[in-house]
Amino acid sequence: MIVPDSAATKRYPIEPPGGNQPGYCGFASYMDLSAPRVRRRDIPLPRDVSFPALAMVPVAAGAAWAVLLGAWGLGLHRRLAIPAYDTAYFQQLVWGITHGHPFRASFLAGSFLGLHFSPILVFPALIELALPGAGTLTVLAAVALGLVVPAAYLALRTILPPWRRALLLAVALVVGLPLSPPLQEAAWSGFHPEMLALPALLFATWAALTDRRLLAAALAVLALTCKEEVAYQVAVVGVLLIVAG
Repeated sequence: MIVPDSAATKRYPIEPPGGNQPGYCGFASYMDLSAPRVRRRDIPLPRDVSFPALAMVPVAAGAAWAVLLGAWGLGLHRRLAIPAYDTAYFQQLVWGITHGHPFRASFLAGSFLGLHFSPILVFPALIELALPGAGTLTVLAAVALGLVVPAAYLALRTILPPWRRALLLAVALVVGLPLSPPLQEAAWSGFHPEMLALPALLFATWAALTDRRLLAAALAVLALTCKEEVAYQVAVVGVLLIVAG
């Protein structure tokens, strides 16, 4: 395969050279700061590693995860076995937003925003105008957790060098992501607004590393509306924007 001699291919070699070449270090070559500065979004992937079908694996895994979680959560909802306290808490808040009691609940003296900054609850409130019921929150949580898989793939695909093995590694890591303890705990806990921040932060990471600054900023602001404790993660995205220049 003939690869054009460009700054991009010099900085990101297609594959590590074979043999035991003295002084060669793949990671050092990848992080060579003396190489000409090339924006990541301008670096084309070689044909032999740019597999459109490969990118569909995280999408399919995320969709399957969302369907599985949604069906499981709705089953619990119908049997009245879903985590009761948080479900009742957020369902009452969401219902009140479109019925003249914004961010008010019967078990809270003041505004909910004084306890947790989660204006993102307006979004499920608008959805419940068409699909009323606490089951809507269960489905929304399942979709958010499913989106984590393709979002994490995009972020890893941008961070890792564009080698065949690196892309396969990214797919392998994200496909197993739903089985990780943090996501398993989130799935068992019922709907929480910070669930919506997970895919937003990962997509923001991808956007920041590919010089899509406006998109990264918009996604970071969206994540901030989920809960006040997301500010630390958003600060990390801000650092990525600064480093990306």
